[in-house]
Amino acid sequence: MSAPPPPPPSSDLPLGQEEGEYEIQGPLVFSCGKCKAIIGDSFSLTSTNENLKTITLSGVNNLTLEDDDLITSRGVGDKGSTYHHLKCSDCRETIGKYYVSTPRILDGLREQYTLLTDMISSYELGRVGMGIAGPVLPPPPIPQAEQAMVNELDDEVSKVSSILPLCPSWRYSLPSLRFNMWSWI
Repeated sequence: MSAPPPPPPSSDLPLGQEEGEYEIQGPLVFSCGKCKAIIGDSFSLTSTNENLKTITLSGVNNLTLEDDDLITSRGVGDKGSTYHHLKCSDCRETIGKYYVSTPRILDGLREQYTLLTDMISSYELGRVGMGIAGPVLPPPPIPQAEQAMVNELDDEVSKVSSILPLCPSWRYSLPSLRFNMWSWI
């Protein structure tokens, strides 16, 4: 008689999220993977395509449309589509495509800026500590003179907080309470 299989390892990850992934909570800034020139942000994100490994933006910065040659794709995901290369204006690296015609299933890419995810990098605004080697440093100490002011204001707020429950809210508006507060203290 064999023992039952062990239970799967427990995980604090949200359902569907794999190890090493994290949920994006803020806007993203996209940049050229080679020279790091800013090319766009997630406010203009219109779609993503896992099969093509692309993101599509409605507007971009620092990109040049190479319109000399119209290219017809022979690739599996976008076969038959015609496009122009999109190049970084700073380093001239090809980082995407500007589709002129597409199969019906890819109509959302047409006349948009489709960027190859392998050729760009991104940064999530408000995400602190990502990519930093070593511990995150604590905030600098508050200078002594400013700390004294903060303590004094904290004391004043405490006094006001203790008085407010004594005041009927229907009788005092905030400006009159602020004006009369000093006579009660």
